[in-house]
Amino acid sequence: MEQLPEIGLAFGAFALGTLARKFLVLADVWAAFSRARRQAEHGDLELDSLSTRGGFKSRLLGRTFSVVSRPWHMYPLGFLFGLGFDMATEIGVLAISAPQATKERLSGRS
Repeated sequence: MEQLPEIGLAFGAFALGTLARKFLVLADVWAAFSRARRQAEHGDLELDSLSTRGGFKSRLLGRTFSVVSRPWHMYPLGFLFGLGFDMATEIGVLAISAPQATKERLSGRS
């Protein structure tokens, strides 16, 4: 229990880092829209190139994203995500209920 403040600090730092990255992306998009308003005939091309360029993860995992080449390829991927979320929820419920079950067993109550 003594490590909880450090764990909370780590999660908070991660959340603030994510927030900072989101603001940087927002600033880039805002600048692109501002330039598009000033240059109406060239703005669409710039916005298209900005949206298809992708971010850090897109460049890092570009080959992995090319595996999904048809719309129906998303169905098995969605199924796997669903299984993952279901498993995570199940583990969370078990983790929450385990201390209560242990306490009742130790005290002799049913």
